[in-house]
Amino acid sequence: MSTRIAATDRKILKTARSMILEKGILETDMKDIAAAIGMSRSTIYRHFAGKGEILLRLADEALDLICKAQTLPKGRKFDTGYDAFAWQMGRMTKAALDHIEEITFLRDFDCLYGKYYSTEKDPERDDHLPALSRISPLMESYRKGVEDKSIRPSKDPELLVLTIFQSFLAVAERVLPEEAACRSAYGYGREILLSHVRTVLCAIKL
Repeated sequence: MSTRIAATDRKILKTARSMILEKGILETDMKDIAAAIGMSRSTIYRHFAGKGEILLRLADEALDLICKAQTLPKGRKFDTGYDAFAWQMGRMTKAALDHIEEITFLRDFDCLYGKYYSTEKDPERDDHLPALSRISPLMESYRKGVEDKSIRPSKDPELLVLTIFQSFLAVAERVLPEEAACRSAYGYGREILLSHVRTVLCAIKL
């Protein structure tokens, strides 16, 4: 892909993201995005096949903000796999709290356009939401924790770690975009997410 095309793609995605955050997913369509950028609809369709492709790219980017928080810092040593796993969960929590707009987008995308998730492996991309590569750093820390006996073993480690990751996202999507309403109704907001993470860590610690 040329730099010129890549730059145009980025401009389209940036404009679409701004409009969606302001108007919502359902109220934003291709002609609105094209008009905001100052290009024809035929031109924008040469870059993206449709609204679904734009939404999927934005969902990937939003999820990347959370997933990249799992990356362990180079050179940093953790005493146990559990310590590394707990650090990763803490960093993901901070990323979610720092990027509530992206969490809100993921919530709306999951509810309205989940059909755009890829169900087949694309040889040119490995970052679709169902891919286990999304949680490979977390999975590695879990396995190390089982080896050093700091984490409880599971008959199906991949299923367990995927469940932990997906439940974390689900709670974040449920609570953070409507934190004021949650606090009004329950007396708690982000504390629910923090409590969820503590519960998970307590459950897996050996």
